[in-house]
Amino acid sequence: MTSETVKEVTNNGILLTGQGAVSGTKVYNNGLIVNFVLGGQWGYEGKGIELYNSGLIVSEKAGQHFYTAAESCAVNYGIIVATGEGQHGGGNNIYNYGIIAAGSHGQTLGGIGLMKNYGTINVTGDNAEGQNTNSSTDSKDSKAYNYGLIKVINGYGMNTKGEKYNYGVIHSSDKSKVFGKIDGLGEIVNKGIVITDKQDVYSKDWAKTGVTLGADYTLKNTDAIDMVKENTLENNTLNNSSFRDKNIGYVHTNNTNSSLGISNITADRDEEGDIVNRKVLGVVAEQKSTVFTAKENLLLDGVDMTGYLINGGTFINMDNKDLILSDVNITVTEDLTKTKGEKAVAVDLGSGKLSLMGTNTINGIIKGGKDSKLEALAQKTEIETNTEGTLTFKNAENDNIKDINYTDVKLTGVKADKIETIFTHTSAGKENTIEIGESFVLGTAQDYKTETVIEETSTAGNKSNYIINNLDNIHGNIKLGAGENTVTVNKFDKYDGTIDLGAGEDKFIAHGEENGNYVFNYHVKNAETIELNGGTWGDWTNAQGTIGFDKITKAENYPKLTLGEKETKINITLGTENNGSDFAEYIAGLGEALGTNHLVIHGTGQDVSTAKYLIGADGINFDNLSTTRYSFDDKVNYKDSPILNISSDEGKGVNISVKTAGEMGLSGQHRIIYEAYLNEIKADGSVNEDVIEQLNKDFNTSEEFANHIRKTNVTGEAYYTAGNVVTMNIADTYLSGVEDFTKRAGKGEWLAQGKYINSDTEFDGGSKVKGYDGDVTGTMGMIEYGFTENTSYGVVYGQGDSEMDIDGGGKLDGDNIYAGLYMKHRTQNGIELVANLGYVENDMDSVLKNNFKVDGISGNTFEKGTADSSAVILSVKGKKDYRITDTVKVQPILGARATFINQEKAENPEMHFTIKEQDIIVVEGTAGMGIAKEFALPQGKLELNAGVEYTFAATSSTNDAEYTLFDETTVKLEDVDTAENTGTAFAGFDYEHESGVGFNGKYEMMWSDKGDDSRITAGISYRF
Repeated sequence: MTSETVKEVTNNGILLTGQGAVSGTKVYNNGLIVNFVLGGQWGYEGKGIELYNSGLIVSEKAGQHFYTAAESCAVNYGIIVATGEGQHGGGNNIYNYGIIAAGSHGQTLGGIGLMKNYGTINVTGDNAEGQNTNSSTDSKDSKAYNYGLIKVINGYGMNTKGEKYNYGVIHSSDKSKVFGKIDGLGEIVNKGIVITDKQDVYSKDWAKTGVTLGADYTLKNTDAIDMVKENTLENNTLNNSSFRDKNIGYVHTNNTNSSLGISNITADRDEEGDIVNRKVLGVVAEQKSTVFTAKENLLLDGVDMTGYLINGGTFINMDNKDLILSDVNITVTEDLTKTKGEKAVAVDLGSGKLSLMGTNTINGIIKGGKDSKLEALAQKTEIETNTEGTLTFKNAENDNIKDINYTDVKLTGVKADKIETIFTHTSAGKENTIEIGESFVLGTAQDYKTETVIEETSTAGNKSNYIINNLDNIHGNIKLGAGENTVTVNKFDKYDGTIDLGAGEDKFIAHGEENGNYVFNYHVKNAETIELNGGTWGDWTNAQGTIGFDKITKAENYPKLTLGEKETKINITLGTENNGSDFAEYIAGLGEALGTNHLVIHGTGQDVSTAKYLIGADGINFDNLSTTRYSFDDKVNYKDSPILNISSDEGKGVNISVKTAGEMGLSGQHRIIYEAYLNEIKADGSVNEDVIEQLNKDFNTSEEFANHIRKTNVTGEAYYTAGNVVTMNIADTYLSGVEDFTKRAGKGEWLAQGKYINSDTEFDGGSKVKGYDGDVTGTMGMIEYGFTENTSYGVVYGQGDSEMDIDGGGKLDGDNIYAGLYMKHRTQNGIELVANLGYVENDMDSVLKNNFKVDGISGNTFEKGTADSSAVILSVKGKKDYRITDTVKVQPILGARATFINQEKAENPEMHFTIKEQDIIVVEGTAGMGIAKEFALPQGKLELNAGVEYTFAATSSTNDAEYTLFDETTVKLEDVDTAENTGTAFAGFDYEHESGVGFNGKYEMMWSDKGDDSRITAGISYRF
């Protein structure tokens, strides 16, 4: 578990502002804090705040202070010097292992909380108390424990409304008192040492249950025996007889040169094995020394021992002998202000063995050498050790012991070399628990793979739970046995050893903080369940952890992955991997050791178990998102995603697809924006990192993202061209065929013609509209009848299609038709006239390119629309032949044309693009010169012709025309002219057989300021 964003604040230097914390924050001080306003460390509102001081706090207020916070704790390992309170807990838990020097209370509670002192509390102010609660109603349920030293001058040692327990030392001097009951409440349990000159307290009931001394350390409790003064230490050795007829004994020593001996001390027990007369021993050693040294193996049974080693030292030195403790409480404390923080040693084993039976508590350091051993039998206690030996935990080998035959220990202190557990019997319904404290170091190897430092040989049917608060301090592998085992890990960064849970039905639990981000880097073997409990787990590409089974031990097994009861999220990053995501690729990489190629992710409730899909840094492959490598059960919430459809078939796989705009509830401009976003995350080598980050961090659901798009302002530019120019191109195409002079029906004749015309058009565009390259084709049929030798009338109908490729992207295409009436007439002076009335209808579909910007995205899209138009044309054109020779003639040409164009409303609804309807009039005048050469053929006549024309054009203004885009942008078309002055050159032929069948063709080139065009006409005719 590698943390990326756990809410932790650490000071390793000097702070003049203090450290504040809110919900779910851990605060550490390893340096110096000086603050005279709010306090050294404080927690405001919220839950789960943890304050840790291992440095020095100097404050005029409280050293550690909770305001309205709940379910929080403060721990002092260092020094707190406060004019106010040392630790103000509110309704929380506070612990002191270091030194508190306070002007007011050392520790205080204001509600249902817990305070424990294992260090030194020295309070100096008037009415200042070592441990205190206020008078609130809830305070009656608080508890106070003293296992260390409390020194008071003018106040109570312990004054609370709730229960108070003293197993340590309370030194009350001057005007101070020892125990107080607020509102007369709170049981007093005293098994420790009280030092006071107050004569009136010597007769108190609590003064008779412990060792009560005067200021000069003389015994004041008449129910106790001063073993030194009464000379009951035979041969300077403490044993059962040293108590004489008393159950409470006292030893005072000021000797630095030699220690006392110690032999077996046992309490009386009844037939049921219960203790009848429990012994209590209090010891005060003024000099740093070893108080007791064992001469042989030692048994202590049913005794409470408190050692006040004022200047430090060792309470019991076993001198390499073995020690058995049975139902024993040992509390050893010192004055840390005199030892400069050095803790006294409770038991020094050397190379001996410590065996714990019954219920034992050792508040002090257990020290041992390399060959020392600690063997605990069904213990339920906190064990503080500093040993180079092995700790062994087991239960009684008896199936008949009910309820109490189980182990529940927490290891604190400094270190041990190894833990061995042998659980062959456990009371029904009970679980063995071994918790390893955060600062406790196990093993001496420099790496995590060489040694095995937790080894279990338990048998099937026994349940064990190993809670490891800092896996980095476990310098070796973990190998468990055949029982039903659970390993719970709370903190880890560097550990790369193997955690083998053995042959039973086992579980591995990795704990995380609610707001933490973690990578799975554990190497776990033989765990049927892998549980991630709390925080967010992801970055599977960088996950170094492994999951697998020994084929021999568990050949048929495969694990399930569970998201625990705390709010837990698994992040799965979609990308370009072969398996579609980093998590699927991780599962595939585990190989055969996993026992399966598919993992089911189980939840504990959709409100707390979540899977979130992210977009990878290189984008995603839209066609490779689904997987068969993993699936979800119905207790995991995996469906919320900004852009994805996600469904899971438990045991088979997960189907993932990118949502369409329709599925997102988006249309029109919103669809365009959405699809632009999708283009930015396609794995094509040009992804937009900002868009990926936005989708990953800013949105959890499709509705959130869709609402964002709906509120987005868009600026854009449409690649639109002038539709009225297209209409003129189509009209010009058909009129080129209608206005041809080469044939006319004679009187009583019919002349039928068919023509195919193709125009290659070009429009250069303007500053606001785009140009195009176009292609207009039309097939037309004409028939005319000669009413006189000089006049004929005809009708024409044509249809075709048009396609314009817009510069920069997009196009217009569609069908067109032409219908009209025309008249051909030869005047008396030989002028050939063609008059025409025609109608053009143009049904155009548009595909327009749209460039736009939104949220910093520069994108484009192509959208469909319509741009229909129609036109009415009136024209007249004339020529006159002037013969140069019998077969060659020149032909002056004049003409006039008026075109009335109706450009209907053009629109592309998806991007809200519109151009208003326009009516445009184009008036043109043409002048030119042609030349023709006639050829008389045996069975027909051929004419070749060529010429040039120049057309003058005038058009009504289009400057009022405008288009709108995305309901935001309005652009005037401005300089778009429908027609320009044009020069034309043409060449053609006309052949007619004597049978009436004819063929004709023509090629034209046109030049103008709007662009250059060309046209080809091919025709067939029949005269009858």
